Amino acid sequence: MIYFGITGSNGYIGKNLINWFDRNNIKYSTLRKSNINYVNNNKFEFNDFENLPTNFFKDLDVIIHLAGIAHNNKSKNKLFKEVNVEYTKFLAEESIKREVKKFIFISSIKAIDQEYEYGKSKFEAEMELKKIFKNTQKTNLVIIRPGLVYGGNPKGNLRLIKNYLNFKYLPIIKFNLNKISMIHVVDLVELIIYISFNIQDKILLLEAHDGNKYSTEDIFTSIYKQIHKKDHILSINIKYIKKIPFLKKLLKKLYSDSFFKSDHLKEIGFKCKKNLV
Repeated sequence: MIYFGITGSNGYIGKNLINWFDRNNIKYSTLRKSNINYVNNNKFEFNDFENLPTNFFKDLDVIIHLAGIAHNNKSKNKLFKEVNVEYTKFLAEESIKREVKKFIFISSIKAIDQEYEYGKSKFEAEMELKKIFKNTQKTNLVIIRPGLVYGGNPKGNLRLIKNYLNFKYLPIIKFNLNKISMIHVVDLVELIIYISFNIQDKILLLEAHDGNKYSTEDIFTSIYKQIHKKDHILSINIKYIKKIPFLKKLLKKLYSDSFFKSDHLKEIGFKCKKNLV
């Protein structure tokens, strides 16, 4: 029986992962930041990064590191280095000391272009992990770069789109010239489980997506149909609104390319079961 340790269990992916563990009677402990320090059965909480509860690592076989600062709010920029890089390094070094068998780090597709502070911090964390695990014999490292994760109750831009499309008579954005790699949260959870039980590479980086190239229009169309159970009627071409100053930054994320050319999941014998359209 594998004993898992999970950070970021209260996040979007983390909640789905915990639900899978609970349904399958898998043993796990969680570590997350809170306003207090306490240990309650398998839940470890801490109020600052200098006093992390190291007893969280006891007897763990696999650590799944999901926690991090994700959005590019200027007030959070100073935390990217501390949380996404330094916190990750501490967890990795402690995992090696405790001879945890596998350390799984959930990075991001944004680590490729590094256009924003979030992507830069994820890439830096990846580089630091590769250095840390380079000469390690007993702990394996797996870095997963998911594409845009959807399904359930997503965060970020997908949540904004979903909230927008709750209004039945607002137009969808029509733009099908860009390419976006995506993965359903259920497939991502199952990939993490698959890697935990099957992959034994010392250091492995995986770009995770379902193999399709979606467009902005595909995303809007799919979410609209999911909400209203019918095809959309109204649409507006993105070229007419993307020059509006206060929308320019948001829409840039929607009409730019964000895709992988890789086929890493096929190479390790994993196949996604879900598609956006």
